[in-house]
Formats: sequence, C-alpha cells, structure tokens
Amino acid sequence: MEIQSKISTYKQLNPGWIPYESIKPLIYGKYIVCRKDGKIHWETWNGTGWAYNNNEIRYWLVIPEPPIKFDNITI
Repeated sequence: MEIQSKISTYKQLNPGWIPYESIKPLIYGKYIVCRKDGKIHWETWNGTGWAYNNNEIRYWLVIPEPPIKFDNITI
C-alpha cells in the first residue's frame, strides 16, 4: 500500500475533533471529549446531551472499533 493510500485510510478512520456546537452525536454511547479547560476524557452521550459536563464540552471524537477476529472470521 502506498503512502497516500495509508494517509487517506487514516483520515477516514480518524477525521479529527468534531465541534459540539456544530454537530451532535447521533447515537447513545461513549465518546472521547475535550472540555473548554482542555481536559480530554470519555463521556457518555445520552441521546440529548452529555451525561456530565454538558456545558463544558467543546469537541468530541469517535474512536472506531477494531475488527474482531474469531477463528479466521472477521466481523
């Protein structure tokens, strides 16, 4: 795989921080967030807002799950 292809794949998997004021997560789950004080940690999105620190969150990030292999079967 050539370097440009690797960079393109990386950007697709890791698009970067998403501004919370512009785009909200769509599904319930845990996300990496960055608060306005610069602290980065896991936070739960409950479908309508962040479970804690809702007014402090400025950016969020989705970490894609790695493929899981069972007996040479990729899920």
